[in-house]
Amino acid sequence: PVEEWPKCDVLCAYFSDGFPWKKALDYVQLHNMPCINDVFSQHIIRNRRAVKELLVKNNIPTPKYAKVIEYDDKIIVNGTEIHKPFVEKPLDAEDHNVWRSERRSCIRCEGNYLYEEMVTSTNDIKVYTVGRNYMHAEKRKPPTKDGIVKRDPFNKEVRYNGCFFFFKKKKEEERTIAAKIVDAFKQNVCGFDIVRDSTTKFVFFYQNKKKKKNEFFYQTKKSASMVIDVNGFSFCKNNRKFFDDAAYNIRKMCIEFDRQLRPEFYDLKSIPIDRFPVLQRSNAIIDRERMHILRGVLAVFRHGDRTPKQKYKCTTHNRYVCSLVSKSKKSVKWVFKRNREQIQQFAKFCKTLYLERKQYKWLKISQIASMEMQSIKIQLKAKTRDQQTNDVIEALCILKWGGELTRAGEEQCQDFVPLFRNQQLKSDTEGQAKFLSPIRAYVTEEVRVRKTGTIFVQHLLNTEDIPESTIINGDEAQRLLDDIAPLLILIYK
Repeated sequence: PVEEWPKCDVLCAYFSDGFPWKKALDYVQLHNMPCINDVFSQHIIRNRRAVKELLVKNNIPTPKYAKVIEYDDKIIVNGTEIHKPFVEKPLDAEDHNVWRSERRSCIRCEGNYLYEEMVTSTNDIKVYTVGRNYMHAEKRKPPTKDGIVKRDPFNKEVRYNGCFFFFKKKKEEERTIAAKIVDAFKQNVCGFDIVRDSTTKFVFFYQNKKKKKNEFFYQTKKSASMVIDVNGFSFCKNNRKFFDDAAYNIRKMCIEFDRQLRPEFYDLKSIPIDRFPVLQRSNAIIDRERMHILRGVLAVFRHGDRTPKQKYKCTTHNRYVCSLVSKSKKSVKWVFKRNREQIQQFAKFCKTLYLERKQYKWLKISQIASMEMQSIKIQLKAKTRDQQTNDVIEALCILKWGGELTRAGEEQCQDFVPLFRNQQLKSDTEGQAKFLSPIRAYVTEEVRVRKTGTIFVQHLLNTEDIPESTIINGDEAQRLLDDIAPLLILIYK
């Protein structure tokens, strides 16, 4: 039931096969939350007849459409004649079985269809909006021209970017159409199709005897733009710039929605600083005259792609293993980098036990511990203790390995450097050099994390010889984060 769905601040939902539209509508009505795309209006987009009526109602140009009386060479709908050939579309927007009706062909009798005038166009245009003020377009060869969809070697429809707004007047006209569609259908993220008649350019030539040269002048016939379909939630595929722009605009929408719901949260002056001693101390430290100077950039990274992490657990009553745990206060931890000798000795011990007792678990532990892998960790923990002496009588042995940085992970570290430079360090080369001179990378003890940090810093500084002080063990930083966590919770509350 929708009553058990978790509440969200902003809803981004769009219709597709199997989408629980009625439940989503009940969910929105229950919490009255803002939506990127209005859920109720998505039901309208599924019906082409309703789409056409809404386009006409909002004065958005669209091809003629009507109810049908069929003749051999034409159809008449509400007194409107549409001569063959014309385009025949199912009313259900999810049904893409679109026909082109020629002079000798008949219309389909089963089902409900929409009939519209076929616009002669060399290209049709797919427009993607993200809000009223942003739109991106691609052009393609219209399949209604010859019934053939042009595809690339990967069986994807061939589309071309950068085709929007050929003329200055067209630019304003089609921007207005896009804004009207966003408002009429209440869909901020929306795709729709535009067609234009072929643009004809006439070239005239004559000889200017006075200036002694040939001159040309042009006369251009510009066509009208018409909306032939509204698809609803759509994204432009394989276009990185579009996704960056879309993410930026959707983020702005979400922040604006939240600002309208909780205006007091965004008015920082309304929060009394006396409530937070930590903020008072920070406020006293700030140099008001030099606030505009960049003191540093703090960035938090996850390590690159890794191999799968693996784990093996087993319990044992072996006296030697239990005695190791009893001597330690908490548990025994061996890491390959620091405890290589102990791990090798433990592997030999386990192999000896296997030869004596023929138990598979000791062979498994011996094989894993014998691997020359930087990621190997062995942990021995107490599972059962004697109630009188508190000695360990049953121990848990945990082996972990894998999770090492892959070649793809190393390339990710390298590829991210120019992005970080361009987005975070927007200054001249000299300024970047001064800023990067005291760079520090805090890493954990995991090999994949340390390797990620090392590769990133090497490429950021353009040198393989980086000072040892640049890569710092992050255990102290982790302790500081643990200490500050209660204060962060207090500030958040």
